[in-house]
Amino acid sequence: MPKTGKPDTSDAQVMIALYGAQAAHNLGEVMGYIWSNDFPVDFKEFRQRFERGSNSSEEQSIQRALGYFETIGTLHRNNLINEDLVFDWIAIDMAWGRLKGFVLGVRKEIGQSRMYENFEYMARRNANWTPARSRPAAAAKRPAAKRPTAKRAPAAKRARPAAAKRTRPTAKRSAAKRPAAARGRATARRTAAARRQA
Repeated sequence: MPKTGKPDTSDAQVMIALYGAQAAHNLGEVMGYIWSNDFPVDFKEFRQRFERGSNSSEEQSIQRALGYFETIGTLHRNNLINEDLVFDWIAIDMAWGRLKGFVLGVRKEIGQSRMYENFEYMARRNANWTPARSRPAAAAKRPAAKRPTAKRAPAAKRARPAAAKRTRPTAKRSAAKRPAAARGRATARRTAAARRQA
């Protein structure tokens, strides 16, 4: 299970090192290409433009970006960097969405189904992630404390209060004040009750 919770100093150091690697490999420019309209998201279209083995600068750039994301994914999957920190820093799921077609195409092309699997795993987790600042407070998640209960005496020894007879307040109305339909129903009920008793 990836490392979650509050990031610590070691997480920040890993993040700074990753940012340094991003700058050193000029990944800002690479990501600019990946997000541009020039980048063919469909792998077949990519292969039409850049043949396999052509060693194009575009394919090298994409491989550099994928290697970077796979590195972060490997650290993430092995609990070496905090998940909340990574997902707050980089929209991994969006990057995967843009590069997924290329990755799946290369996997099929070379017959290696596990290529960039940590990047994919991390992207799936990122898709369902909620920032820590948007989650309910920890106290709200904890189950309510159970109240201590007093020991009860066995049923035979418990004193039961006498049941109070519940009565309905009745307002007696004279027959003259009741509507005609109500007087008729009341009379029919009394007659039916008298017949049953007889």
